[in-house]
Amino acid sequence: LSDPTNAILGDATGVATLIDTDLVVDSADDEVDANPGDGIALSASGKKTLRAAIQESNATGSLIETIFIASGTFTLSRTGTGEDAASTGDLDVTNAVSIVGAGTATTILNGNQIDRVFDVKSGSGLTLSNLTITNGAISGEGGDGAGIRVSGAALTLSQVVMSNNVTPKQGGAIHALSNSVVTIADSTFSDNQGTNEAGGAIAVFT
Repeated sequence: LSDPTNAILGDATGVATLIDTDLVVDSADDEVDANPGDGIALSASGKKTLRAAIQESNATGSLIETIFIASGTFTLSRTGTGEDAASTGDLDVTNAVSIVGAGTATTILNGNQIDRVFDVKSGSGLTLSNLTITNGAISGEGGDGAGIRVSGAALTLSQVVMSNNVTPKQGGAIHALSNSVVTIADSTFSDNQGTNEAGGAIAVFT
């Protein structure tokens, strides 16, 4: 931040502020961005949600660098799989962005077993720190990576907990396809499952 004194991380019901190229999520509701590309990341009900922030990052390219999430449980509830605009199901990442929580015990991203949590698309990058990703679940064809799927992209985890992410295929927590770069530091993996194939925690293919 160019002026970190303006970075106010309230709780999940506080007021969100757009700070330079960084977004502060103010709501635990799972609502889409009302107008992707306008740089504001507001849902139609006026909330800065995680889904809206990611959609705004995808739409504005390098303009959004960091998304800050305060304490709270942020649960995916918009059912529907197979689309790549982060509108339903998992949070599709098509740009390089960092997401920073308030701590692994207090910032929880809950997949709610409706889909994987993050799908990091080719040519993009996702850096996650100080948060927990849990309850991602995926099935059927393309059902690899219940927590995070990385497809020819970069993923960095620092002080992240990955727990209870389950797929019948490969990579309960993380599935990385060829040409992906995965960097993990000071992170914990527990109770993730790739039940029928390989990589209960991590499956990487080169």
